[in-house]
Amino acid sequence: MILKRVPFVAVLFALAVIPVSAFAAGGRDAGGKLSSQHRAGATKHGRSHSSAVSFSIVTVRAESYGSAPDWKFQRQPLSSVASGKAVNIGTYVNVLSAPANAVAVLDVTGVLGRTVMLHDQKSYNLGSNPTGLWRLSYPYVGHALGVRNITVRVSINNSTWKTGVTHFRVARAV
Repeated sequence: MILKRVPFVAVLFALAVIPVSAFAAGGRDAGGKLSSQHRAGATKHGRSHSSAVSFSIVTVRAESYGSAPDWKFQRQPLSSVASGKAVNIGTYVNVLSAPANAVAVLDVTGVLGRTVMLHDQKSYNLGSNPTGLWRLSYPYVGHALGVRNITVRVSINNSTWKTGVTHFRVARAV
């Protein structure tokens, strides 16, 4: 057997052309195509490749009930809603990394003055490709008139809780 001396730079170049997914996924490429998905109120737009949990809350906003996600935030959030009308509390979360089938927990608290009008939790399975921008949607109907301060906390796979806030007025007619 003849050993040939290869410059170190050539070895680095050879390793650079091998996809990282070949090492991480046992030689199979994960794919990670752009897609939009809807799972139990959670809607996603993005790519996936990693397993450590890292995320941030981009925004929390009141949106028309049943409206499509506003990925580019072109529509203004609702500032006033008619009493008895349903709205979506849309929490947009940017998941930088998370394992497949990570679970996001949404903890929602609604306050009118000093009175807690709502406190609830909802869980979302983020599926096999969890990274990207997600809209975690929580339906809400306000009957009593006044300003609602909505605090949303999010945790993914029991990681640190992150908090976002929105507010809107419930009025007789809008």
